[in-house]
Amino acid sequence: MDDVQSQLEKKIDKVRKKTDWLNTDLSDKIMLLNADEPHTYTWKIKGFENILIQAKNRHQITIQSHPFYMYGYKLKLLLYPDGNGEGANTHLSLFFIVMKGEYDAILPWPFHKKVKLTLVDQQENLRDRKNVISEFITDQKHVESFAKPVTVENIGRGFHKFVSHGDLKTRRFVVHDNVFIQIQVSPPSYIWT
Repeated sequence: MDDVQSQLEKKIDKVRKKTDWLNTDLSDKIMLLNADEPHTYTWKIKGFENILIQAKNRHQITIQSHPFYMYGYKLKLLLYPDGNGEGANTHLSLFFIVMKGEYDAILPWPFHKKVKLTLVDQQENLRDRKNVISEFITDQKHVESFAKPVTVENIGRGFHKFVSHGDLKTRRFVVHDNVFIQIQVSPPSYIWT
């Protein structure tokens, strides 16, 4: 009887281990498999023309992406459609924000990565695209942005003059009232291809 119970307990333990793996978030599995590869998140902004009008009229001066995880860090993007600071009334201002997340206790701090922000030119022919790209490497000088968050989110870092309103009209950045912004995060030593 004890032998049967022992075999049953072993089978239950095997099933439990498989279930634990299945219950692990898929993004965590991918994160573990691709620790040295750049991670990309694409933010589709629908109804952009109305969003810009609302910002110009000061009804809603910012919009933000849904939070997302990269390398275990919880992040989001913040856009000022009518600009912020030195980009006010003339540019889109775009910022990257580190948020308090589920895995903060086991992550290395401060957040130290290469961040590339891209406004996608939606030309149909990929060779004709001229994306707007700005990038930076996070540093320890901006502790309030890249330290382990003690509140819901840290102060954002990015670009007050990401792209001018005039340049938005020179290419196909707004198509069918949609805008695409991508963020790519990679280890600081990674060279973009």
